[in-house]
Amino acid sequence: MISQEAQMLAKGFLIFAAIVGVPAAIGSCYFGFTTYRMAHAGPKPPPTPPSGKGGPIITGLEMMDYAAGKAGRVFDAAAFGISKGLLVGSVCGLLFAAGLYFTSQGLYAGQMWSRIAGGGLLAIVFLFSLLVVLSRVGGLISILALGTMGLGGYGLWVVTRRFA
Repeated sequence: MISQEAQMLAKGFLIFAAIVGVPAAIGSCYFGFTTYRMAHAGPKPPPTPPSGKGGPIITGLEMMDYAAGKAGRVFDAAAFGISKGLLVGSVCGLLFAAGLYFTSQGLYAGQMWSRIAGGGLLAIVFLFSLLVVLSRVGGLISILALGTMGLGGYGLWVVTRRFA
């Protein structure tokens, strides 16, 4: 039988896995679909340069169209890169949530590997929270990060000292 603190820690891992996993799964599906669509759309044809024929208004309109076409190609490439980055972040969040879930199940079963994995996952949470606290982010985010850092430190203490 594991101690009450260890049961609370395992339940916390399970709840945190759900909190991280659900948005990560939604993000993986959405950004995966978006990245797939953008990759298979193919490159847009280059904009036609201004012809120089016609009056100054027509030439001005052609130049604006050419500049907008060039800017659109740059924005498309930037959006594709951002979409790929968000897809990678969502998949990493999904893997982190799976690690939290399996670690919680191991903690419930009293397995030694889950104590080691739990310590590693809690160290990651603690260090990310410490990074947010030290990065001069103010307001509610800093308070939440400070609370998460405290809970991560307590979890590390439970995993290393109080686990029975």
